[in-house]
Amino acid sequence: MDWFRRLGLQRRIMLYVAVGLALMFVIGAYVGFLAIRQATELVYQERLGTAFTTATILELNLQDLAHDVKSARSQLLKAASPQDLEEIGSDLLARVSAAEEFPFFHAENLWLIDWGRGTQLAVPASGEAAQMSLPVSTLSTIQELSLLAPLGSSTSTSFGTFAVPVKDASDSLRWTVVLQLAAMHRDEPYIVSLSSSNTTPQGTPEKEALANIYGLEVLGPDGTVALSRKGGTAPGKPSPHWRLLQQEAPETMAPFVFLHKPQKDQKFAPHVIAAVPLTSGPFWVILEQREDVALALPIRLRQRLILFAGLGFVATMLVTWVTTRHVVTPTERLTVAARLIAEGKVETPITVAAQDEIGTLAESLEIMRRRLQAWGSELEKQVRERTAELEERNRDLQTLYHTLQRNDEQLRTLLGKVLSAQEDERRRVSRELHDGIGQALSALTLGLERLAHARPDQWPQLEEHVERLRGVATDTLADLRRLTIALRPAALDDLGLVPAIRRYAELYLGDAGIQFDVQEERLDTRLARPLETVIYRVVQEAINNISRHSDATQATIRLRATEDAVAVTVEDNGKGFDPTLVSSEQGMGLQGMQERASLTGGKLTVDSQPGNGTRVHLEIPLSRRAEGPTDA
Repeated sequence: MDWFRRLGLQRRIMLYVAVGLALMFVIGAYVGFLAIRQATELVYQERLGTAFTTATILELNLQDLAHDVKSARSQLLKAASPQDLEEIGSDLLARVSAAEEFPFFHAENLWLIDWGRGTQLAVPASGEAAQMSLPVSTLSTIQELSLLAPLGSSTSTSFGTFAVPVKDASDSLRWTVVLQLAAMHRDEPYIVSLSSSNTTPQGTPEKEALANIYGLEVLGPDGTVALSRKGGTAPGKPSPHWRLLQQEAPETMAPFVFLHKPQKDQKFAPHVIAAVPLTSGPFWVILEQREDVALALPIRLRQRLILFAGLGFVATMLVTWVTTRHVVTPTERLTVAARLIAEGKVETPITVAAQDEIGTLAESLEIMRRRLQAWGSELEKQVRERTAELEERNRDLQTLYHTLQRNDEQLRTLLGKVLSAQEDERRRVSRELHDGIGQALSALTLGLERLAHARPDQWPQLEEHVERLRGVATDTLADLRRLTIALRPAALDDLGLVPAIRRYAELYLGDAGIQFDVQEERLDTRLARPLETVIYRVVQEAINNISRHSDATQATIRLRATEDAVAVTVEDNGKGFDPTLVSSEQGMGLQGMQERASLTGGKLTVDSQPGNGTRVHLEIPLSRRAEGPTDA
């Protein structure tokens, strides 16, 4: 016991309190867990009662269905011909199928078995019902309404086969009405409520609403799911709960409640299941609910018991510690304060209050701590100011550097586009001069040499040759004028945008036999020269595409100015094209139009489909009308 004697006063008191609290909490925990166990049993019984209620509702629905069937007893007994039976069966099937009070199933097919005549009739007479064979030997022994397994193979909609015996006045079995029932599956959970609807009433607290939400399964005689409401097993498939039913109630068909937990090879959330058999047939009603919802009350009790026990233990120990701290000498605080000051931690004030030498020492240490703290704060302030200045200058330098990088990249991109446009224009002009005007001048040269070497007696025969040379010269002059207009039309500078476009359209569309119309709106004043150049070049390229590729007969050019923008639309009724599948030549033209529009802050759209013509729309804001290239 030497270690106990060496303990200080505060630790010894804490040890006494801890031992006493441990004994008290052990006894309280034992009593609390007994109460939790009883609460768990009550929850199990309540869930089993809910399953009984659901099974009773299903039984009542079957009884209501049987009542509807037996209401046709007098008509069945009076039926004299197969036509009467078919009419009675159709009316009965329509009545029970249209009933809205059955939330779990509805009738699909109906059979009338006449035991007196030994005949049976399917309603409807054609289709699936007529092809099915009934278990006549089984049905002949049924004296009370019974729910049997579905006819044929189970499907996702099969619920069961409902047999209703109809007896005559002598209480002998005269008819058996067989109904094929289809399940009304739903993805939403099954909600137990006092109201008739399967919804949670407004104003229900969230925890109470969760407690009324279940997964519902109705299992058939072979363990397949006949009805599912938010269950984990698909309708018509074997239920994982069937093996559990065979273990818990293999022959007795007794109701039971069970906490179903996954095994090592299973993956599902633990849940409470309550199973109740139906009295009408070998069917089971199973309600399942997650463990954290079903056992919410016992779980909360357990959590609160542990929480309150822990908080009580901690609170008691805290009170004990605070009390003992006032008992022990305050020199421990001074020792701790001196050690902190030696380590450079001067933020914590010295709170020892006394009227003796200890108090004087504490006051001296506090004065020293404040001075050290003030000096440290001043030094930190100066360091922060210097650091902030350096960071601000560094941010400015980074911003300037990134701006220069962006400007340099934009300049390189723009220069590349300008050089590429110049080279393309030069190649085009060179090709037109060589292929058109150059060939024509060569022909003129050869013709003039022939005239120069002609003899005087041959001059009368050369008049036709001279006329051909004059035609070549005229065509060459027209080609030269057309090339001049394409490079920079004088009409654009002298007359304005609209006359220049109209003249270019006459030259290329009119000569090609294409009817065109140039429309303008609110273009009474001249636009900025760079803006007119961009619009003219875009329209020029659109006209070239119409004359070369469209096979159009009509074209419309509309120019409209507003206070904020200029809009240009070029349309034709040609063959159209797929903008994603264009030739390299036409693709370069469209790309050039896009680049011209983007350089002025505008937007160019090309709408076209094969067989539906083409529409080119350009819109340029007037706020940037002074920007862009002057000519290209």
